[in-house]
Amino acid sequence: GLTVGCAQCHDHAYDPLSQADFYRLRAFFDNTVLTARDKPLGPQVRVFTEGVPASTVFVRGEFRRPGPVIQPGYP
Repeated sequence: GLTVGCAQCHDHAYDPLSQADFYRLRAFFDNTVLTARDKPLGPQVRVFTEGVPASTVFVRGEFRRPGPVIQPGYP
């Protein structure tokens, strides 16, 4: 498997995953929104919508220091 959590703050130490790759993946998955339903459907359903805020790379993982906007994608 591949872990990506440490790439939130810095390039992955062992796997070829950069901090920018982490935020590209995050931007991709941020395009989905959880929606509530009147009837229980089992697992939650994700729906693609417009108007999702842009993802940015945070400087050293600090959310108070946003960096450049990252376009959705995958490594």
